Order: sequence, then C-alpha cells, then structure tokens
Amino acid sequence: MSRRAEIIDVALDDLRHREPSTAGYTTGQWDATVVDLGHLVDFLSAAVYVDDSTLFVEAVDWTTEVLGSRGVPVAGMRRTLRVFASTLRDFPRVYQFLLDGQRALDLCDPS
Repeated sequence: MSRRAEIIDVALDDLRHREPSTAGYTTGQWDATVVDLGHLVDFLSAAVYVDDSTLFVEAVDWTTEVLGSRGVPVAGMRRTLRVFASTLRDFPRVYQFLLDGQRALDLCDPS
C-alpha cells in the first residue's frame, strides 16, 4: 500500500490524542505499536491484492487477541479500524474490507 507510512502516522496521532496513557509509553512500546499498525496495513494490502477480506479479518482477530493479552481493550482496535477507514474512505474496496474487520470485532465483542 503506497500510503502505508501515512496511514500508520494518522493512527499514531489519533492514539496520542485520544489515549492520555500513551504519554508514558517507552520507546519499546511505541515501536511495538508501530509494528502492530504496520502489520494491519500489510494484511489489509494483501487482502485487497488477493481480493479476499478473510485474510484481513483473520489478522484483525489475531491482533485483537494479542493486544488483549497486553491489556489493550477491543475498543482500541475498533477505533484504529475507524481511523484507517476514514483515511482510506476514497477507496471503496479497501473501505469495505475495513468494514468487514469492524463487523468481525462486533461479533466477538459487541460492546
């Protein structure tokens, strides 16, 4: 995805503004966050390339589980997918895949 860095940066900026606890993040925590966001963007790109949203949905599920083990609530992933969708709203197929990921989150955690 040619806008990979931009998408990650927008999500990081949103995280910094909405989550005050990130002010205390260590370099390692920020690095892990960037890696997690990058993986999501990469899986989204791969899913679009092969035209199979399942690839992205499964990555969202897996990442949500990993983040949950670190104490990150599902709401954080939900917000990240909304930020991605807002950033990529001009790309209908990509936007649809992001909606598929959001629906998967709603199924596993309807809160």
